[in-house]
Amino acid sequence: MRITNNMMVNSLLTNMQTNLTKMSQYTSQLSSNRKIVRLSDDPVGVYNALTARQRLARYEQYQRNLVTARSWAEQCETSLEEISSKMAAIQEEVINASTNVKTASDRENIAALMSELRDTVKDALNTTVGDQFIFAGYNTSEQPLTFASDGTTILYNGLDLSNISDAANLASIQAESGQSLQLEVGYGLQMDVTMTAMDVVGVGENNLFKILNDTIDLMNSGQETSEVVDALSGQLGKLSKAHNTITSSLVRAGAVSAQIDILDERYAEDVINYTQIRSNIEDIDSAETIMDWKMAEAVYKQSLSAGARAILPTLMDFLQ
Repeated sequence: MRITNNMMVNSLLTNMQTNLTKMSQYTSQLSSNRKIVRLSDDPVGVYNALTARQRLARYEQYQRNLVTARSWAEQCETSLEEISSKMAAIQEEVINASTNVKTASDRENIAALMSELRDTVKDALNTTVGDQFIFAGYNTSEQPLTFASDGTTILYNGLDLSNISDAANLASIQAESGQSLQLEVGYGLQMDVTMTAMDVVGVGENNLFKILNDTIDLMNSGQETSEVVDALSGQLGKLSKAHNTITSSLVRAGAVSAQIDILDERYAEDVINYTQIRSNIEDIDSAETIMDWKMAEAVYKQSLSAGARAILPTLMDFLQ
């Protein structure tokens, strides 16, 4: 086949454009610090990079949810520890009041102290994280535990938890049951990060505040010592049972905190792994890319030099 000068020039221009495009590609990579500048550069790499970015964003969101969950769980645990401590003090005072040497006046003084301890328990269950009440169920914007009009009965979200004989009140109590705050901390994984005050204090005859108020009333009754001692012994058993419920709630809160720690550690590793995967796909190796650019530059200059020799001299070249 006859090779014409035109064919040589066209081939030269095509090769020069290819080499220049390669240089432009490396220049774009260096200026953006990205391997993939356009979708057409690496369609498979783009898909893998987007997948890695999606999973990375998901795990980072789970980590943010865990931060919220941790603050709620830790405050829940702290409040329950305080309540458990107050319950131990309450039981100690009841034992103290159950001795035959205590007078009616002594028991009234102990009753006053128990009223203060009861109010401390109430306040601990009204604790907040930010402006949200953590033991209030779904109604986190309002204080869950308040005094009724009699000044002693403590209501939960307006309900008397000790009154389960009234059908309407019982239905309302049942509607409030199980309203713990849940957060998504994994794919399809919902975590109960707190519990309601009703879970902690119980309902009916086992309601902690009813037991405390009955015990306080008993100490203020002025009954004979023997009668009071026998009655207080029965109240002490109820208080011990209520304390066990609080301890179980505390164990549950501790288990939530432990699960948060496990998930947080796992997601931290996942974030590192997917960050590395994304970086391997998207980010350039600066040293390697600079070397590639220099090689492309050398090839381009060589093609310019070859072109200068390949193009036939003109008439003017001969006349010089």
